[in-house]
Amino acid sequence: MNTETEKRIDENTAYLRAIMESMLRLVNFSISYSLDELLEEILNEAEMLTGSSIAFVHFIDENQEHLMLQNWSKRTKAEFCKAVGKGSHYPISQAGVWVDCIKQRKPVIHNDYASLPHCKGLPEGHAIVIRELVVPVFQSERIVAVLGVGNKITDYHQQDVETLNLLANLAWEIAGRKRTEEALRDSEAHFHKIFDTSPVGMVLTTFDFKIIQVNPAFCKFLGYSETELKEFTIKDITHPDDFNSDINGIKKLLSAESDVYKTEKRYISKDNEVEWGNLNVTVIKNSLGEFMYLLAMIENITSKKVSEKILRESEARLRELNATKDKFFSIISHDLKSPFSAIMGFSELLSIQMDEKDYEGIEEYAKIIKDSSQRAMSLLTNLLLWARSQTSGMNFQPEYVELVSLINGIVELANDSAKQKSIKISKTMPHNMIGFVDKEMIGTILRNLISNAIKFTNDNGAILVEAHKNSKEISVSVSDNGVGIPGKTIEKLFCLDQNLSTKGTKNETGTGLGLILCKEFVEKHGGKIYAESEIGLGSKFTFTVPNI
Repeated sequence: MNTETEKRIDENTAYLRAIMESMLRLVNFSISYSLDELLEEILNEAEMLTGSSIAFVHFIDENQEHLMLQNWSKRTKAEFCKAVGKGSHYPISQAGVWVDCIKQRKPVIHNDYASLPHCKGLPEGHAIVIRELVVPVFQSERIVAVLGVGNKITDYHQQDVETLNLLANLAWEIAGRKRTEEALRDSEAHFHKIFDTSPVGMVLTTFDFKIIQVNPAFCKFLGYSETELKEFTIKDITHPDDFNSDINGIKKLLSAESDVYKTEKRYISKDNEVEWGNLNVTVIKNSLGEFMYLLAMIENITSKKVSEKILRESEARLRELNATKDKFFSIISHDLKSPFSAIMGFSELLSIQMDEKDYEGIEEYAKIIKDSSQRAMSLLTNLLLWARSQTSGMNFQPEYVELVSLINGIVELANDSAKQKSIKISKTMPHNMIGFVDKEMIGTILRNLISNAIKFTNDNGAILVEAHKNSKEISVSVSDNGVGIPGKTIEKLFCLDQNLSTKGTKNETGTGLGLILCKEFVEKHGGKIYAESEIGLGSKFTFTVPNI
């Protein structure tokens, strides 16, 4: 569906909703007010819906020869028209161009009133007419009334005709109901027709939220039949977190603090899915002004809410990608440049001294080149792994792995680095432990955690690697008695947008990517990773994966 089609659908939905709300207000208004007040309110609604400045209604007698000015709108009487004549009778033959609708027996638009050749002029005090729309009201084949609006800023068009036709017919039906009980039944039938055919969900309830009647649109919205819904209360189909708001909103309605309760809320469908609705609730009263029912109109806005959620997620992902980009450029511009600069610089010095047969310092230069190369390799390894994880280049490939053997192998490789600082690595693990994991990812996690522990542990320190398994999860932790981590820093350890690469106890450097990789790889397994630490006492990093 293209954007233009969606726009037309939204405009049509808004138009229908405005019409239905207007009709519901008039039906409710008619219960408590006189016929004269009701006619004025109908004209007020006609002005509002068509964007007009004046509105009037005339009744036609049974002989179809005389008119009676029944009423003007409130605004017309207050601002525009002071002409006398309300309630008076006069022949149709003496009326002006506005009775063309009677002669032609159809709605008539005059968008250039002044240019009409058959204008008869306006009485003293009458509103100046720029343009007008007048529609006849039929009862069977007989015209019983005419309803007109005028002086819209722009030209009148077909939608205005349809709007005024609806209001005109509703006006006559409600006026007739005021005269006789038979018309009352007709009006109720018309209301039920609107109720039943409305594209917006409608529900009639008691004040304790018992459902009395629902329309087909609401049944479709939640997937229930009308019979099923009549067995429920509104609470039964409302999301638990939203029902208290409904209670507070209805209390305000009943205490006359507000005329309508409006909110966006969640419903629970028959399939147990969350559906969003834009809710409008009004109170239905009887002729004595007593509260009878609650009338709710519910527009399905689930698609809108889903789109908003997708947009929020996209924005979050964009922020994450920006942080990724910034981190990448930081590493490229600084961390990766630094070891290669050392390699190039000392390689050049080494080459010069070899040419000059000056062997003093060669061993030191070679060690610096080696250390810088190892640092660059470690950085590139993490950088490539991280880049692959960001671009979906690294597939998650779990398999059954004997974890004790995997941990032993990684500890054995780490012992060389640990011995350089006289650090002892010990283990507390079962004899064997099978896990359904991605071997490469778990290996990367362990290497990073053990490498960090060595980096931040002083000479002659100790590191403990532990592994445990229960029915729900496998837990692996790496503890050290090193320098520890400040509490505020722990919260930022796994955040990509925080530059937390710090030097070790012997000025060892890092990229800040290791723990980010660990977090991503653990989460791919559906597990968690967290840290505990005290300054001067050491740190403990633990990760878990589900025991499948």
